[in-house]
Amino acid sequence: MKKLFVILLILVLLLTSCGAKEEANERPEKSDQFTKKTEQTDDTGKKPPNSAEGTLFDGRKGEIPLNQELERYGSRIIFDYVLFDDDPGLFSPPPEGFIFMYPVLTLKNEREDDQNISFASQSSCVATVDGEEYIRSMDALYSYSGKEMPTLDTTIKKGISEQVYTGMVIPEDWKEIRFVVNQMFDGATPSLNMIFELKRDSGMDKEVQVLEAGFKIIFQAAPRLSPENYLSVEEIEEITGLYNVGELEPFVDDRMSQIDYFLHADPDGSPGSSKAVELRFDLYYAKDELTYDQLYVSGSQLTFDQGRGSKSFVEDVPNLGDDAYWMISSYRSYPELRVLVNDDTYGPFMIALSINENGDKEILVPLAERTISNLNKLNEG
Repeated sequence: MKKLFVILLILVLLLTSCGAKEEANERPEKSDQFTKKTEQTDDTGKKPPNSAEGTLFDGRKGEIPLNQELERYGSRIIFDYVLFDDDPGLFSPPPEGFIFMYPVLTLKNEREDDQNISFASQSSCVATVDGEEYIRSMDALYSYSGKEMPTLDTTIKKGISEQVYTGMVIPEDWKEIRFVVNQMFDGATPSLNMIFELKRDSGMDKEVQVLEAGFKIIFQAAPRLSPENYLSVEEIEEITGLYNVGELEPFVDDRMSQIDYFLHADPDGSPGSSKAVELRFDLYYAKDELTYDQLYVSGSQLTFDQGRGSKSFVEDVPNLGDDAYWMISSYRSYPELRVLVNDDTYGPFMIALSINENGDKEILVPLAERTISNLNKLNEG
């Protein structure tokens, strides 16, 4: 009887031990990458889609879930999560104070036609981190050690979905990350311009917030009008006190409108006179998303920024529109006033006024102010 009791006791102990081992094997390993403050639930008892809320993250290593989904023009993008890694990688390690970052997306082609949708890792997911833009880094891609999957360089056929990743090198002490997701350029389909955002306080172990996903504003194509619509001859004569004695035929294309006026103190003066004041007026339009032949055209914002960064830049002009500066024009080296004016519907316009040595460059300031006023009235109408 004792032998039977001992045998039964051994069997019970063996079964208990096996069960404990199985339970230990099933228990997830404790992560040193990030910790949950609380397990948030909604009134149905389910975790909310925004599962990164309440996550304390040191910003260096770990995974932040987004689980956000957007659809546009038959392209459905699910932003699954962002993986951060501070390991040195296989080739070039990140610089001091930087880490690898890997956005992971699921791409679905739901187009009604039979067109494929192509993506490129360098341009289809661009991150802006605390105001600085970051694109794909080959060092990051070479150093990826997460779940095995293809990169964002892919083409998705109709009815197919695929999970992909790309990689960047970003500062470890990040505060805000804004991802803009697009397909490769398609002349028949506007850009997706999907936006996904993360936000946290600077420093270690800060709570991460996932902002609501949405779409970048796509500006309408502004009406391409002759410059007289924005600054008339009568207004020029009123402000300058001179007479318009001749003008070159206005030039209008997708990028800009342009006209040259010849002004004189004598209403019968010759436009070719040595005393004539030549006034050139340029109006640059925004590079809008709806005009596909603008693919290789510089928009007003880019033209404005290039001027400020060029050798011909002179000085800023405060309190004029949204932004303004003086520069030396490439057209006969005239003094030129450039002003950038933003419009909620059409995007940024750039006004450029230049004048020859017979005129006072300061007169360009009230001319620009009148143009800005007219532009705003025109766009409101």
